[in-house]
Amino acid sequence: MHDPQPSLQEWHALYRAAIDFWQIQPWHWVNDTDLFGVKNPENDEIGYCCIVGALGEFLGVVVYLGTEGLESYLKTQMSESPEEDVFGTAKCLVASFEDRKFLQKPDHEMIKKLGLKFRGAKSWPLFRVYEPGYYPWYLNRPQVFFLTHALQQAADVSLRIKVNRDLLNNSEKVQYLVRVPEPSGQELYWKDEWLSPAPLERAKYEAPVPDEIRLQRIKKKGLRPAGIWEVDFFQFPAPIQEGGRPFFPLCLLIVDQDSGFVFETHLESKDRHRPEFLNQMLKVIEENAYLPQEIWVKGEEVLQLFEALVSRLGLKMKQVKRLKQLEYAKKSMNSYFSSGKI
Repeated sequence: MHDPQPSLQEWHALYRAAIDFWQIQPWHWVNDTDLFGVKNPENDEIGYCCIVGALGEFLGVVVYLGTEGLESYLKTQMSESPEEDVFGTAKCLVASFEDRKFLQKPDHEMIKKLGLKFRGAKSWPLFRVYEPGYYPWYLNRPQVFFLTHALQQAADVSLRIKVNRDLLNNSEKVQYLVRVPEPSGQELYWKDEWLSPAPLERAKYEAPVPDEIRLQRIKKKGLRPAGIWEVDFFQFPAPIQEGGRPFFPLCLLIVDQDSGFVFETHLESKDRHRPEFLNQMLKVIEENAYLPQEIWVKGEEVLQLFEALVSRLGLKMKQVKRLKQLEYAKKSMNSYFSSGKI
């Protein structure tokens, strides 16, 4: 099923809002810590707006969608590599102003259709949606609609911040200034409200059940436990496209702690990774002449995925803060894929 596409009129409204915002250039007085919300008139979801550009490197607005998006923003603020985190894990809409060379063919075609012209560095509007596990992509109709309003309200708020630096300050630390729409006939009127983020609904984790027949076969071998394996999975740095929007697969790594030998590297999409990674772990165990004495993991999801298998085989699993051999293997792999050798 294809996403609904914006009309030319809707695209024109978005570009008009972006042009108006760029002309204000609010990044000269607004910081990326000045966060405020805009409520979506269509579904009441709050987008938390962050104006970026104070350093002059990346100009635009990032609209973090809902409480999930807000959490990714807050994590980014505490991260040592904020850009990597934003564009790898955030759920957001982005309106940025780029050099001409960074626009893709569909962007240029739309600008031409609308009869617009842009000149100079960091003056070409670029619109993308970011979602965890997916490559940045073009906007659909609901996203164009909301980003248009978000840009308009971001312009309003930033001009008010210019004359009142305390506009976003509130004694209630869990509340944010949110621009809220009020319908009046065919028009929307906007007002300020101080609102707390909606509770985040976390999906219940369900680990797949290990294959009992394979477990029994492994047990019958009477393999001797020896050594420590480091196990983790993480987002792969290079996207894969299988007809449609490219996605970043998850990568499973199983590394011997003593030798640094990589037992397994396996890529899988996010929606299929749990049963497949469990299968790969069983496969590695089946193909080795010994069992690991301990399996070390770092993340909670990795622990939950493999704890039933480890328990059924009578092995030990330890959750640690660092996986040094695995981190080295991961770094080598990332360097290889970023070198352009493939």
